[in-house]
Amino acid sequence: RDFEGAAKVKLLGLPANTSTKTPELEVTSEMTEIEFPVTIAEAAKPATYKSLTCQAILVQNSEPITYTQGGGELRVDKPLPPKVAAKPAPKAAAKPAAPVVAAAPPKRLTRLEQLRLDKKKAKEAAAGGGGE
Repeated sequence: RDFEGAAKVKLLGLPANTSTKTPELEVTSEMTEIEFPVTIAEAAKPATYKSLTCQAILVQNSEPITYTQGGGELRVDKPLPPKVAAKPAPKAAAKPAAPVVAAAPPKRLTRLEQLRLDKKKAKEAAAGGGGE
């Protein structure tokens, strides 16, 4: 409902350890919204508070009219941890060149492979020794 002049609006129901620098504002009928800057101390408990109300007092016909509107909400979050300066990246130690791969030790032959190898050597010895 429109009104003439100005009305005073108070913010009520702030939780413990919170405050506002301007607990009372003057509003006119042309205004559609108002803001109350709220300061939250570190000791404020993180939670959602649904206890905020605004009380408007306007004067009409030389009589004060009080109007109270509830349903406001204030959410207090846990403060963010302070930013720690990023640790400087460790200086890249001289990267070793490609790791030298030592020659793998000879693979141990299975019994079957050992027998085949012995047979092959025997054939080569027979072929090489008999033709001289």
